Amino acid sequence: MHPTSFSGVMNEANIQSLQEQLSKAQTFQCYAYDCHEEYQDLSDEAYPTALEAKRGEITDWILEQCRTKRSNLYITAPVAVRVAE
Repeated sequence: MHPTSFSGVMNEANIQSLQEQLSKAQTFQCYAYDCHEEYQDLSDEAYPTALEAKRGEITDWILEQCRTKRSNLYITAPVAVRVAE
């Protein structure tokens, strides 16, 4: 465990019981929890279909991340780090 935080995938229905277990700890305190992303259990075959369904949303997000002050110009240099942030 990280000294100040820990994370992982879990069902939201289990959050309350986890908090109860963590509240019994004697070496640390759990002050809060955050839910950041929803994970889907997809098969290898279903994943491309799910991505295709979000193609427009993904494209719009990438273009927004690569936009410059000029409306007709976009960043064309490697953007993997920028997009990953």
